[in-house]
Amino acid sequence: MVKWKDYIIDGSNPQGNPNTTMQPERNIKNTTAFKRLQRIPKTSEDSKCISYRTKSTSFGCFSWEPAFHLKECQSLIDRFWSIRSLNPNECHWPSDGTYRCERCARPFKTDAARKTHRTRKGACSNPKRNRTKSLTDEYIRNLKREQIIENDSKNVLTIGDEKLKMVPEFVYLGHLIRYDGDKLPNLKRRIKKAQAAFGLLFRIWSEEEIDLSVKILAYTAFVVSIFTYGSESWILDDKTKKKVINWNAKNISLLTNNSIHEESKHPTLDVLTIIRKRRADWLRISFTNDPNEPITKSLHYQNLNRKPGDIFSDFEHKSHDKMMELLKREDWKEKLLPKELH
Repeated sequence: MVKWKDYIIDGSNPQGNPNTTMQPERNIKNTTAFKRLQRIPKTSEDSKCISYRTKSTSFGCFSWEPAFHLKECQSLIDRFWSIRSLNPNECHWPSDGTYRCERCARPFKTDAARKTHRTRKGACSNPKRNRTKSLTDEYIRNLKREQIIENDSKNVLTIGDEKLKMVPEFVYLGHLIRYDGDKLPNLKRRIKKAQAAFGLLFRIWSEEEIDLSVKILAYTAFVVSIFTYGSESWILDDKTKKKVINWNAKNISLLTNNSIHEESKHPTLDVLTIIRKRRADWLRISFTNDPNEPITKSLHYQNLNRKPGDIFSDFEHKSHDKMMELLKREDWKEKLLPKELH
């Protein structure tokens, strides 16, 4: 009996392994687990592909696992081949004379039918997938970066006798800071936190007796406040704006029963405008502070070197002295900001 991740494989005799500590009902007997074990036919893509039929202990379902997923079970697999006096290096077709797809194990009467099944779109239940730019691909890339940084001796900083570990990202004051300066992971982190709070209040959103205005107030107080935390430092480029609008539209549509498309075009609560107003208010306070403060010096420099989506993107281009003068006036919004932010 060998357990690999979520799978249990029994390659012993049909009576099972008496020394196993697993429950008998979870054991996969030799007659069922390996009865359909086969050597997958050689193809131009995969000349040495072997799959074994396994059973998940969590879901209780059978699935076909390639041999490279079962490296820890190699001794059990070798025993299987020795019991049946079969050569694992030879091609063994099922005893019923059918041809099977090497990805989903579906049987076919002819090899031509099997090849047609593999090339036809949507025919195979387990097709070859392109995971480029997927969440899996992103996770693997981040994992490789972490391993490179950890294994690089040049990335070790020593202060006295203490070694500081280099990491690809860390959270500071609730803001996720990446080694490459990418702001998108921090936005995704805020979305996850806000969405978790939104899910906790689902009974309120679905209650028809609660007035819509009350739902909007609760949504603003308990969800939007979490989402917009630290939004003053965001770069509101087109990609970020689109994510903010889409996230808000999906949530608000559950409150108003409007379509997501309608809420994205004409939102009941415009979160993007809320973020822009917060940025403007924060800029006014920080820009008019003591000019010797580091944050004030940084903003003065940023005003001279504006970039698309930065905190000055909603302000009209003014000189440093003119900007300082207008920000100190009570009607500074009418002088510097567009009408939707007044």
